[in-house]
Amino acid sequence: MLFRVFILVFLLSPYAFADFPMIRFWRGYAQDTATRDGFRKLINEELIPETIEVGSRQAEDERGLLFYSPFMPSWNTAKRFHLPEEMAILVYKSADHYDKIRQTERGKSYGPLHFIHGLFAKEPRQDGKASGSLVAKPFTKVELQVRDGKTEIAPAAYFLGKTPVDWQRGFGLVRILAHKAGYASAMNPVVVGQHLGRINSRRGQAALRLSYAVVAVEKDRLIEYLVFPTQRSRLRAIETLRVWNEPCYSELNVLRIEKEPFGRTFIRSGMGVNVGFDPGLSCPTQLPKSEP
Repeated sequence: MLFRVFILVFLLSPYAFADFPMIRFWRGYAQDTATRDGFRKLINEELIPETIEVGSRQAEDERGLLFYSPFMPSWNTAKRFHLPEEMAILVYKSADHYDKIRQTERGKSYGPLHFIHGLFAKEPRQDGKASGSLVAKPFTKVELQVRDGKTEIAPAAYFLGKTPVDWQRGFGLVRILAHKAGYASAMNPVVVGQHLGRINSRRGQAALRLSYAVVAVEKDRLIEYLVFPTQRSRLRAIETLRVWNEPCYSELNVLRIEKEPFGRTFIRSGMGVNVGFDPGLSCPTQLPKSEP
């Protein structure tokens, strides 16, 4: 039987989370029979357009999508390290808004779209990987699970930073990290908690000029989606973060996220986009004005 226990590995965040939105961290594993070109075609021609249409183009009381950023690691890197072939951060105004979207006629067909032939694996594929989403919570501690008497890090997603933010502003960066061979404690919950706590602290965010981050934590890796107010701050943060990694983590992939308007959005392996669209909803901001 699987049950969950929790440990506190960092002080509670000093920030308030009033009106905290629903943040979904999608991790999509391609079907065993999927090809790179066919997979990419379905992402760009089917999934991305329908995500925007179903989340922001329906009747006013049936929408709630604030932010959508899909990204794809290198196809060969994903295969080598058993990474998701496509991932995405999706932000909805609230869980109620998300539920209402999924209850619409169009929303009911949106979920199954992910699992059409040539796209994502719903059931575990040959390597045991299956697709799914994690809902991010404000980071305070690392979540654990006990399976067959062994304690391990539970799959979870965390929001690091402060709200509210203007979700579609800023310059994104994705880092996929794995623990270094021979460093057994790299994915120890205390080590992970210290790493996330450092990023989440006022001092860490000031050093990085970080606006916010959404991080997926798994038992053997971290997937970090970080957003910065300017391209310069993003560039500088890359080197700072690499220093912070040592000696625990190795970078499996680093992806820059660039903003592209809906209708001209196109992603390929090794990149990601912040899809620009009108959410039609109130979206307060605390981020500084982005560079042109």
